[in-house]
Amino acid sequence: MKSYIPVAEALKIILSHARPAKEELVKLEDALGRYLARDVAALHPNPPSDNSAMDGYGVRVSDVKAVPATLKVAGSVFAGQAPGKPIRRGEAIEIMTGAPIPEGVDAVIPVEETERCGTDVMVLKKPEPRQHIRKKGEDYEKGDLLASRGTRLTPAHIALMASAGRGGVKAFRKPKIAVLSTGNELVEPGRPLGRGKIYESNSFGICAQVEVSGGIPVKLKAAADDPAVLRKAVLEGLKQDALVVSGGISMGKADYLREVMEGLGARFHFVKVRQRPGNPMTFATIGRKPVFLLPGNPVSAPLCFEIYVRGFLEAVLGNPGGSDDTMSCVMGETIRVKKGKTYFLRVVVKRSGKETAAFLTGPQGSGILTSMSRADGILVVPEGSEEITKGSVVAVRPFSWRTSC
Repeated sequence: MKSYIPVAEALKIILSHARPAKEELVKLEDALGRYLARDVAALHPNPPSDNSAMDGYGVRVSDVKAVPATLKVAGSVFAGQAPGKPIRRGEAIEIMTGAPIPEGVDAVIPVEETERCGTDVMVLKKPEPRQHIRKKGEDYEKGDLLASRGTRLTPAHIALMASAGRGGVKAFRKPKIAVLSTGNELVEPGRPLGRGKIYESNSFGICAQVEVSGGIPVKLKAAADDPAVLRKAVLEGLKQDALVVSGGISMGKADYLREVMEGLGARFHFVKVRQRPGNPMTFATIGRKPVFLLPGNPVSAPLCFEIYVRGFLEAVLGNPGGSDDTMSCVMGETIRVKKGKTYFLRVVVKRSGKETAAFLTGPQGSGILTSMSRADGILVVPEGSEEITKGSVVAVRPFSWRTSC
């Protein structure tokens, strides 16, 4: 068992236990936010044929060498219809947006650039070849890759899949993550708050993080600091794909969680990480089930989730490294820290002139939950750094709830 290890090593250990989730067929209307388990290629070109981009008249450019030009209207074609017979020289065809282009038509004149005179139409503006004609396959051709394995589907992806005629997609099954908070001091929100008690918030926030990260949260009842109660709660959590626990892993006399887990055959892969906040962060497995032991402080718990559990979930869902996506900003203020630990600082991103600047959300204590609610993301300060000066370029990792569908 390793102790007090660097952040990068802790992440490597956790990701080594991320096994791909099983695949399932998901209806397109239920696929928002799901991760593709397979590449999706186009089965046909889009659009399937040349079609009109405007309401107007289809013409031969060679018939409109000078304007005004009068052409005989040979008929009409609407979206959803067959293109009909080819137009002959000196003819035009009334055409609606999305309608297929008849043979012989090589330009569409918008209706506002014409005047209708009974069975004739007068063209008032000379057309350019192929104007207002959407070309067959201009969006994508048959066989083109529409979305790759590991892509998290957005509303735009859903529309794209529908345009390709896909009624469903193969997606990774959402992992079920049990979430447990521990502590004698915890009270369920909505109930009277007794002396010495605090409202339990970690499990509510972490369940929300699980959901926006692509998993299914299974909220367990908060467990008191009692070995028998904790054992029962951990066993309940192990029925799911993974277990996330907050609290009970420090050095206090009432911190029984490690002892309980050892009794259940847990293998501890590391205990403590060189970081602030969240130094007590621990990772274990019981059998093949991953168990994330997060600190109980209301900032440390969600921050450790963002760094470690979210990365694990994205690897399980076929998108390893997804949580490492960053936005480039300039630092809006000078920050000083102590060497020897990685610091996770909560920042808000603002426009400052022509630049995007990052500012601390205020005091960064591990109990100041408002520093999370005001933040756009995490500024990671490496172990060897003591200062980040104002104006320097930094990378900010957006929170899961800033990037989710």
